[in-house]
Amino acid sequence: MKYIRQFIQFLKEVRTEVKKVTWPTKNETINITIVVIIGILILSVFLSLVDALLSTYVRWVLAASYGQFAVTTAVIVAAILGIVAFRWYQKKGRNI
Repeated sequence: MKYIRQFIQFLKEVRTEVKKVTWPTKNETINITIVVIIGILILSVFLSLVDALLSTYVRWVLAASYGQFAVTTAVIVAAILGIVAFRWYQKKGRNI
């Protein structure tokens, strides 16, 4: 019985807190939804471009002979990507 009373008390408190919430208006909800959809579209286009560039680069490296040129190019690009990622990580205030 103790757990049932506690659960009922919890539900009463939830109802009280939900009444305090300021819910967005219909126009605010529509505007926020539009902003989210536009953001998703922009991000998806950006990621599609990055994917296309990287897949083209990988195909180019793999199509090249596995000689010194392909390996050197892959190492240089990996190093550049690592440096960029490291700088971005530091810029966010995190230390490694």
